[in-house]
Amino acid sequence: MRFRLCLFRDFAGKALPVAVVFTLLATSCPAQRNGVTEERNGDTDTRSNVTEAVIGATDSLPARIRFMTEESMRLHTLESARGLRLGREALRLARELGDSILMLRAHNAIGASRWIRGEYDLAVRAHLAALDLAEATGSLPDIGACNSNLGLMCRTIGMRERSEEYLRAAIRIRQEIGDEAGHSRSRMNLGLLFAETGRYDSARVLHEASLAWGRKVGDSLTIARNLHYLGRVERATNRMPEAEKLVTESLRYFDQIRDRNGRSLAAADLADILLATGQIANARRQAELALREALALGSRFAIREAAHVLSRIHEQTGAFREALRFARLAADAADSLYNREASLHLAQATLSQQIAKREGLWKLRERRKQLEWESSRQSERLVRNVLLIGASLLFVILLILLFAYRAKQRSTKLIAGQKRHIDEANSKLRLEVETRQRMLSIIGHDLFGPMGAAEGMLQLAADETLGRNERDELVGSARATVSGSVTLLRTLVSWARAQERDLTLSLEAADLMEVLRPVFDLAASVGKSKGLRMSMQGPEEFPLTFDRQVITVLVENLLSNAVKFTGEGGSVSMEVERGETDYRIRIRDTGRGMPKDLVERIRSGASGTSQQGSNREKGHGLGLDICRRLTALHHGELSVESEPGVGSTFTLRLPLDPAAYSRNVREDTTEPVDSSI
Repeated sequence: MRFRLCLFRDFAGKALPVAVVFTLLATSCPAQRNGVTEERNGDTDTRSNVTEAVIGATDSLPARIRFMTEESMRLHTLESARGLRLGREALRLARELGDSILMLRAHNAIGASRWIRGEYDLAVRAHLAALDLAEATGSLPDIGACNSNLGLMCRTIGMRERSEEYLRAAIRIRQEIGDEAGHSRSRMNLGLLFAETGRYDSARVLHEASLAWGRKVGDSLTIARNLHYLGRVERATNRMPEAEKLVTESLRYFDQIRDRNGRSLAAADLADILLATGQIANARRQAELALREALALGSRFAIREAAHVLSRIHEQTGAFREALRFARLAADAADSLYNREASLHLAQATLSQQIAKREGLWKLRERRKQLEWESSRQSERLVRNVLLIGASLLFVILLILLFAYRAKQRSTKLIAGQKRHIDEANSKLRLEVETRQRMLSIIGHDLFGPMGAAEGMLQLAADETLGRNERDELVGSARATVSGSVTLLRTLVSWARAQERDLTLSLEAADLMEVLRPVFDLAASVGKSKGLRMSMQGPEEFPLTFDRQVITVLVENLLSNAVKFTGEGGSVSMEVERGETDYRIRIRDTGRGMPKDLVERIRSGASGTSQQGSNREKGHGLGLDICRRLTALHHGELSVESEPGVGSTFTLRLPLDPAAYSRNVREDTTEPVDSSI
């Protein structure tokens, strides 16, 4: 956008148009103008009537706008005033419709007509507006067309570097989208620019390529223009015969397509070539033809070119009066290409400068302007420095805030982590304290009490006054009490070992069934005393590498629970199975079972899940905790299935491969039982 503003600013000092040229032309050359007007009245009126009829018969507004735009583009080289009127009407309707594509194409049509009329500043405005709309819509074909039009405009007003930039952009875009026609036209315009800057070989290559494409597709306008421009290149390189041949052929094509602007410019160039080769009569005829077409079209540029050639022809033949008249006509046409109001302001400024010089104020004025300029530069520099310092300070503040925010986040995460570790440590410590208190309570109540009773019984048995039967009864009771206490002590020792984090397995190769049978027989003796049916199933031999003591404690606790919670007439069974990667010890009972909430407590690893047995046997709530921890030591799995009134099934799954055992207890050995209920 900044580049376009610079383009328009540079252009404003080079080509400011006016709306009055036909008055000058009418006073300078009325005969030529009247003749041309009479010549073209018939077919122009007919075409105008046809156009108006088509526009009136079109019901669709977009279709009507498209037709008016196309007709404006067709007429800009034939009747520029009428083409401009159609383009402006199309733009008005497109704005009412709100269609950006139709608006930008109407702008392009208006720019083409104003360019022919020499209103270059308005033409540039129109093409820049079209380019803005094209870029807003993202239409690559229209962007390419607008760049090509602006390149042509910049070349016309002498801004050659920017013209080349626009044309190269148009060529690149049209090549990308495969627009061969637009690509050919853009190369032709770039060739014109190269010819004006003296790069004749490059211009010849571009025009010949564009001409070849025009002949290939049969585009008469492209053929005519490239022949004309190639003729100009040959004229510039002093190859007059080739130049005359090319321009003559281009005139024939311009006549076929009835392009007045092209016919006028080509005829003027042909007259210049004929004049250079001494064919004065033919040169005069071509120059007069060029002037008639230019006057009919209303093109100030074409009028200037044709009148200039006619002036030179009359000057060479000695008709100086005619030469002066046509020179004035050319000068008037050239002057009309600029804004008369701007010329008046320029004259006033020049007069003011002369007065200032005469009064000795010119240098003071220049100095004041210079000081103002320097002051404005310093102000701009100061503002820029202030903005730069402010931006730097803002950046530093943002960095400080960012670092502070990240430091706060890190400290928050650190505090949260430490709090989490402290909470975990507190939970573990609380659990250990509760466990120790529970153990002390068991030792103090369930161990010392029976041992004291056993001591009293033994003291009574030592009394010689008692009979033998009474002594035997007291000794038997004391033995049973001591046996229960020993069992409790063994359980406490196993539980204490299971709590140790550095507990290791003592593996040995043995027959699993030889280890399990004595444990089952001991439980069976207790079960039969309660009237239970006891059964054991498994292979005769089961060689395995395992920890004898750990397996004994596991099975002893599970069988003890099954016997304790099964009433008279019930059954307890133990099954030993060998799998592919593990072996399973399954203990079933037909006891009272467990409710779901108790199963959930066992699954979560909660302590204090002890209940009284079927004969009101008292439990300590340590058996399942021991089993869970020792199973985790083996990297095994302990699952339970239970239903109230039906019974319970505990399944112990342990790996066959000793390498799967961990030599040390895992960090968290308090994993809950994996229940499959």
